[in-house]
Amino acid sequence: MMTIDEQILDYLKQLHMPTMRGCYQQIADQARKEPLSYEQYLLELLKLECETRRQNRIDRNLRASKLPPSKTFDNFDKKRLPTKVAMHLNVLSDGSFLNRCENVLAFGLSGIQAAARPTFYAPSAMSLSNRADGFCLSAAASWYRIC
Repeated sequence: MMTIDEQILDYLKQLHMPTMRGCYQQIADQARKEPLSYEQYLLELLKLECETRRQNRIDRNLRASKLPPSKTFDNFDKKRLPTKVAMHLNVLSDGSFLNRCENVLAFGLSGIQAAARPTFYAPSAMSLSNRADGFCLSAAASWYRIC
């Protein structure tokens, strides 16, 4: 017969909860030392699992976007942009369009400029990915969509 710990590990494995499986014992020890209720203990485990899943989703979306991770607003040369585009850069950098659930589409001449669009979106994607829930950057042909 399996021990309680073995059963817990087995159920967490079946439910695909790797973070809880890896840290439930440590949190249980903490709950014994501190006066944590059952609900507080469970809440702490769920917070850790959700945060890990959220971060994994962000990492997965950034990898899928195939944008260069070295591109950030810190090293982005804003002087290369036309004036009208530079004005819109502030909207992209503050992320207010995400609260309004607006898509961002980039259009321009084909060829070299189309190849430059990922360079333009990369800093936005890198800075917003950790702040936005449900944020993704997807590409189809030569257009990118932040949703």
